[in-house]
Amino acid sequence: MGLPPGSDFVQQMHQTVQKAKRTIAVHSPAYLDSAVGGAEWPTGFAKDPTGERGLLVPDRVEEVQPPDLLTTRIYVDLVGKNTADARAALLAAARDARGKPVEEPEFPGYQRAWTTVPLCSMETFLALAAHARSSLWSGIRSGSTASLQCSTGPAGDS
Repeated sequence: MGLPPGSDFVQQMHQTVQKAKRTIAVHSPAYLDSAVGGAEWPTGFAKDPTGERGLLVPDRVEEVQPPDLLTTRIYVDLVGKNTADARAALLAAARDARGKPVEEPEFPGYQRAWTTVPLCSMETFLALAAHARSSLWSGIRSGSTASLQCSTGPAGDS
């Protein structure tokens, strides 16, 4: 957002920081070394010094060592993520600072029951296989546990 000629940048920044529900502290050399970045994140820190309310949302966009006061804060790691994944991760962090799962995770020893898929056309099968492969790779890239079991014969015969 550009400011019109004659406006006061510092006053506008002050008003914006005071109204903000959360402050995003960008961990990059450019942001952390800038006078503007250095003035923004301490306001969020001061509003929530313990981090319990999640008002300061640090995110790392480049390899960098955060300043002393931010070293104890857990950051959203966006290094290496594409735009869509980075946006999703940042929005998720802003909604729930704890990152608690929406659904209760399954007990680690629990084995899911087999799901049988009715016979389908080769076109449908290939589309399902492509979706399964994509989901599997997404899980692997995100560090989640991922597994794929295939059946080559009648239901239950693998």
